[in-house]
Amino acid sequence: MDNTNFVYNVLYYVQIVTLYTPQPFVFLIIIFLINEFRLPTSPLQNPFYVFIFLFTIYYNFVALGWAINYTGFVPFEMKRVYNLLILRYYTLVVGIWNTGVCLNRVTAIAMPFKHGMVWSRAMTTVFAVLFFVYPLAFQTPFMQNRCWKSVSTSECMAFHNLNMYIIAMSVIGHAVLGVLLITMALVYARYRGWLAARSAERKLILQTLVTSLLLICVGTTKMLAMQNYFYGNFVRHQILSSIGTILLALYTCVVIGGLFFASSSFRQKFIEFYRCKSCSSKVRAMYGSTIEVDQIPAKKRPSL
Repeated sequence: MDNTNFVYNVLYYVQIVTLYTPQPFVFLIIIFLINEFRLPTSPLQNPFYVFIFLFTIYYNFVALGWAINYTGFVPFEMKRVYNLLILRYYTLVVGIWNTGVCLNRVTAIAMPFKHGMVWSRAMTTVFAVLFFVYPLAFQTPFMQNRCWKSVSTSECMAFHNLNMYIIAMSVIGHAVLGVLLITMALVYARYRGWLAARSAERKLILQTLVTSLLLICVGTTKMLAMQNYFYGNFVRHQILSSIGTILLALYTCVVIGGLFFASSSFRQKFIEFYRCKSCSSKVRAMYGSTIEVDQIPAKKRPSL
């Protein structure tokens, strides 16, 4: 029992560290993107970075929600329900957000000359609204059950675990769909000869595969956790649930890290915005002057 409690405590603190470590950096990105969106000539004026901005907003919303839970402002009897609601909502947001980004990348790869027309302001607005509405619509049928705001009985606990099991399946579906779409788009674009920069292609493949595979791990871990609950193995259920939450929190780190890895224009402008000129020159020297997709002047390429 002592060893089990030790594992529980370790996983609990790892969750907190993993969730809140990227938050200061995410705040810097939010401020930077708000400034870039105000500049009509900014190369970051495109739907992909709007999606990144929305992701950082949702992340901070969830981090704030969990912080409120940790500080004890939520009544004890509602604490676990409150935590589950936030966890389920963010899991659904990440799933639909990953699909939206994959669709954006698919059109950029497979339809480079029509990408700007497809991702108009209206289309971007539709997806922005969808990121918010989809998790609520997904949860609405479950909220008709009297147990949605209670964990006081075994029946209600079974209900919440079933809810999470279904959400885990949906996340796996989103991730697999993203991998398939990106793979098919890359094959098609390679066949048509539209992928001029092989380094940019490798970065795109790596970024998309890592985020989608991480989502598959999140969904699979959560599914196994819920299965262990129904099989009566509550210790393994708790451990796997915590690991799944840690992987979900790591998703933010992968998205932000992948953004800096794959987008040289974002990386350079971010550094210059915070007046780190010497760092900017070192980064350019480190990564070289190879022109990538997001570095081509706007008049010669469609908006990404």
